[in-house]
Amino acid sequence: MPNYGKLIAKNLHRLMHENHLNQVELAKKAGVAQAYVSRALAGEMGNSKVESIETLAKALGKDAAWLLTDHSEVPVDPSQKVQEAIGALQELIAGQSPDRIRAHQLLNQVPEQHLHIAISNLESLHNVIARRNAKPKKDTG
Repeated sequence: MPNYGKLIAKNLHRLMHENHLNQVELAKKAGVAQAYVSRALAGEMGNSKVESIETLAKALGKDAAWLLTDHSEVPVDPSQKVQEAIGALQELIAGQSPDRIRAHQLLNQVPEQHLHIAISNLESLHNVIARRNAKPKKDTG
């Protein structure tokens, strides 16, 4: 029999990370006490009523069944993570996004064996921006 408390906690951590929410933010969104979220994240909800689990799940755009399902066997497409990280870093370098935390989080999600792809793309982008910024301005006057 699976340990549902730990499974719920694992899935909550995953969804909170994907939605960039901390415990306080999730509690507010779900309309529950922060201590309730804390207990859920500690794996202490294994014997809870489905309605209780559903409250947290709905706040994260899922249902109780999703929180009670082991998703660890679902493969993650590393190329998608690489592209998301590259996109965030490109926006950051180009000055289109001041969100360094988001770029850092995305880069941390890239599997280690694929980091070289992100780094080479980032280096290329950096060189293009450096060349663009180094071009002398034409005097129009």
